[in-house]
Amino acid sequence: MLKTKKKVSQTNLMIKALLDILPANYLIKQGFPAIIQNDQIIMRSVFGLNFFLSSWIEEESDYKLIISEISKFLENYKDYIDYTRYILKFIHDKGRIPEKDEAWELNIPIDEMDLVLDLINVNIKEEVFSKLNLVEKKYFDELSKPIILSKNKLEEFKLEDLTTNYGLDLINAKILPLFINDILNIDNLNNEIEKYLNLSELTDKHLSRLNKLGTKITKLNLSKEKELSLLDLARKIKASIMETGESLYFLNNTEKFIVKEFSKKKAERLSEKLTEALRYCIRNNEELNLNMLITQFNLDLITANEVIILYGKKFSLPERLSKQETKKLDLTSKSVIKYIKEINEKPTIEDLIINLNLNIRDATIIITFINKMSVEALEEDFERYSEKELLEIDNLSCDILTLYKDAKTDRDLINLAHQVEAGIYSIKRALLYISWIENTINDQYIYTLSDQEKKILDGKISSALKYIVENELELEFQLLIEEVGFNFKDSNLIIRRYNQIISNEINIDTFTERKKTKIEALARKIYKTKKSGEINSYEPEEILSLNIESSSLEELWEAIVYLKVKVLNVLVTESRIIKTEIGKIRSEGNVQLKERHGTKISKREAIQLSKGSIKLQDANLKFKTSAEKVQLKRGMDFVGGLIRYKVAIKNKTDMLINNLEVSLQMTAEHMRIVDIKPRVYKKGDRAKIPSMSPKQSESVDFYLEPMICGSIPVAPITTYIDAFGNPQMTSKERLMVISKCPPIINPGEENIAKVKNIYESNDIIRSFRTFELEHDPSKTFILIMEAIGAWAGKTVSKPIYESQEPFTAEVYYYILNQIADPNLGHQEQIIIKIRVDEEKNIAFLNIGAETNPTVNGVLTHIWQLANERFGEAFGYEFMSLHCPECGGSVDNIGKNQEIVKCKYC
Repeated sequence: MLKTKKKVSQTNLMIKALLDILPANYLIKQGFPAIIQNDQIIMRSVFGLNFFLSSWIEEESDYKLIISEISKFLENYKDYIDYTRYILKFIHDKGRIPEKDEAWELNIPIDEMDLVLDLINVNIKEEVFSKLNLVEKKYFDELSKPIILSKNKLEEFKLEDLTTNYGLDLINAKILPLFINDILNIDNLNNEIEKYLNLSELTDKHLSRLNKLGTKITKLNLSKEKELSLLDLARKIKASIMETGESLYFLNNTEKFIVKEFSKKKAERLSEKLTEALRYCIRNNEELNLNMLITQFNLDLITANEVIILYGKKFSLPERLSKQETKKLDLTSKSVIKYIKEINEKPTIEDLIINLNLNIRDATIIITFINKMSVEALEEDFERYSEKELLEIDNLSCDILTLYKDAKTDRDLINLAHQVEAGIYSIKRALLYISWIENTINDQYIYTLSDQEKKILDGKISSALKYIVENELELEFQLLIEEVGFNFKDSNLIIRRYNQIISNEINIDTFTERKKTKIEALARKIYKTKKSGEINSYEPEEILSLNIESSSLEELWEAIVYLKVKVLNVLVTESRIIKTEIGKIRSEGNVQLKERHGTKISKREAIQLSKGSIKLQDANLKFKTSAEKVQLKRGMDFVGGLIRYKVAIKNKTDMLINNLEVSLQMTAEHMRIVDIKPRVYKKGDRAKIPSMSPKQSESVDFYLEPMICGSIPVAPITTYIDAFGNPQMTSKERLMVISKCPPIINPGEENIAKVKNIYESNDIIRSFRTFELEHDPSKTFILIMEAIGAWAGKTVSKPIYESQEPFTAEVYYYILNQIADPNLGHQEQIIIKIRVDEEKNIAFLNIGAETNPTVNGVLTHIWQLANERFGEAFGYEFMSLHCPECGGSVDNIGKNQEIVKCKYC
C-alpha cells in the first residue's frame, strides 16, 4: 500500500506478499518516483523526480544506505527541498559552500547537512525529453520560458542561479537544462509535435496563442541566406521552445485545418480585406501571398489564410434566389453593367472587386446573374405586388417606353438597362409588366370597372384631353406618358376607356323622351360652345374635354352623335381609334467575364526544422511593417428638416497620415449638403482634415437636405496620404438615408387660434425652407396653396392677407398622421404654414410636428409638391436658400438689401 505524508492506509495480504518479493528500487526502475521500504510504498507526485532518484541510485555503491536515504528524502520531501534552496542561495550569495557550523545559521539541522549536499551533487546524465509524458513536457517547457528569454547564454547558468534568481526547486533546476538541451537538439521536432498536436481540436485559447506566434514568425521576413536557431527564434517571438515548435508546425499546416465555408458576415469581412490586398497587388505588380497580407495589412495568420482561401473559392449562382438576394444582385448588376458599357467590356473578377467595391462572391456570380436574366424566361405574379412596388415598376416602364419610342432603336436588354440606369432584373420585370398590363387591360377589363372607377378614369381622360387641346396636340398613347405625365397603367386605361366610348354605336331613335330632352340640351350647349370659338371642331378629343353641367363622357358622346345627325345632318363616321401597342424589346445579348483571376496566388514553402536550428521560408521582398488602414463608421439621425449624416474616422495605423478628405457618394439631384461640422474642416461639399496621429479619431457631421421623398443610398469615402507618401482610399458600404412622408388625414374644421397655439408650443419641432420670390408674390402664394392643398386638403381658415402692398399673406393646414404613434400615445399632429413676404422677397414653407422624422419627411414632401407645381407653371424648379457659411435657412433677402446677412452667423 501507499504511505504518503506519514499516513499509512490499510493493506491486504496479496499486496503485502507482492512487496515482499520486489526489490526496494523496483518502482523507480519502472518509472515511478517511489520506493519500497518496510513493506510499504513511499511515493511523491513530483514532475521529473524519478529521473533524479534513478541517477542518485546509480551513483551510490552502498545499496542499503542509498535506499534508506531515498526513503528518508521522500518521507520529508518538502523539508529537504527547502534545505537545498537555502544552501544554493548561500552559494549564490557567498560564492562558496557553507561549513557545517554555518548550516545552523540557515536553519538546517547539522545532521542533515551531508544528505543535503548529496542531493545537490546528484548528476542526471540520461536523456530526459523522450521519457517525459506530454503533461511533464508542457510543465518543463513553461518553466524554461524565463530562462531562454533571458539575455544570458544557456551555458552561463549555474544551479544556484536557477534556484535563487528563477525560483526553481532542486529537482526542476537539475532537469531543466537537460530538457532544454534535448529539445534543442531533437532530430525532427515537427514529427514530435505532430504526434500530439491535433490542430482541429485546439481550444480557443491555444489556437489564439499559436495564431499570434505564427503571425509573429511570418513578420520576421528573414532573407534566404540567413538561418535562425530554434532558441534564437523563440527569443525573437518571446515564446517557449515547445510553443515555438508548435507555432512553426501551425504555420506550416494552417491551411489544412481552416474551415473553408464561411458565414455570410465573415465572408463580407474577409472580402473587404481581399479588396484592399488586390488593390495593393495591382498597384505594385505583386502576387497575393501570406507574407504580404500579414506584413502589409496587419492580418493574423489565420485571417490571411482565410483571405487566400476565399480568393480561390468557386462561387456559383444558386438555382433559386430569395427576393432579398435577387434585389441585392439586381442593384449590383446596375453598377456592373454601367462599368462594362463605359469602362471595361471584359473585366476580371478583380476589376469588379476593386472598382465597384463588390465582395468576391457577388463579383464571381454577377455576370452569370446578368446573362441568366438576359436569356431566361421570367415569371412574376404582379397581382401579389403592393401598390408602391407596382408604381416603381410602372415608372421604370415609362422610362423604357420614352427611351425606345423610336422603332429603329436597338432594343437590346443589357443596353436598355445601361441607358435607363437600372438593374437587369428590374428591366426584365418592367418589360414583363408592360406585357401584363397590355394583356390585362383589355375591353373586357374596362367593362368590368365599377361606376366609381369609371368616374375617376373619366376625370383623367378629361384632364388629358384638355391638356392636349390647349397645347394643340393629338391624342396618342406615347404622348400621355411623355407629355401629359400619366404612368403606363393609367395611359392604357385612358386609351382603352376612350376607345370604348367613341366606339359605342348610338341609336338616337331608341332614346326615351326624357333622355332625348337631356341629350338635346347638351348638344345645344356643345353647338353654342363651337359657335363661340371655344372649340374648333366637333372631334371627340375637343368635345370630351368639355365640362358641361357635370355631364359624363358617354353623355357628351351621345350629344355629339345627336348634334351631327339631327342638327348638322352630318354622316357619323367611325372615330379614330388610339393604339396602345408597343414594339417588343429583345432579351438577347450577354456580357463576358474573364474566367481567370488577374492576380496570382504565390505558393509558400513549409518551414523546415533541422537539428539544432531551423531554416525559415525564403523572403524575396522587403515590406513596410506599418498597417495602412483607416476605419470608417457612419450613422444618421434627423435634425428638424435636415438629416445629419455622421462619419467617424479612426487612424488605426501606427503612423501619422495626412491630407484626409471625407466626402459622401450620393445622387446630387436627390440630396444636398447644406453644412458640415466642425466648420473648421468644411471645404465646399467635403471635409478636409490636415493630419491624424496614430489611433486618433475624428467625427464629421454632414447636414443633408433631401430634395425628394424616398430612400437614397449615401456612402462615405475617405482619401488620404499614408506615412509613405502613397495615396490611399477607404470607403464604407452605403447607408440608406430615408426621407419618408407619413400617410395623413385632414380632420376638418379647426380653430385657427388653437392651431397657432399648437404650432408655437414646446411639444412641436419646427423647421422651414425658403426660396426667392422671382414672380408675382400673389400668384406664387396661390400656386403653393394649390400644390399643398391637393395633398393636405382644406386649410384651417381662409388665407390671412396682412398686406397687399407689399404683399404679405399666410395660411395654415392642420393634419394628422393616420397611424397612431405608440411613443406619443396618439396620432401625431402636423401643422403646415405657408407664408409669402414681398418685403423680405421670400416665400416660406414651414412645418411643425411632434417627431423629427415627420418634420423631415413632410417638409421634403411639400417642398417637392411646390417645386413640381412651379415646374408646371414656369418651366423650372426653385432652390432653397441657405447661408454658405453655416447652412442655416435664409429668411430675408429684401430687394433693397445690398448685402444679405445671416442671422445665425
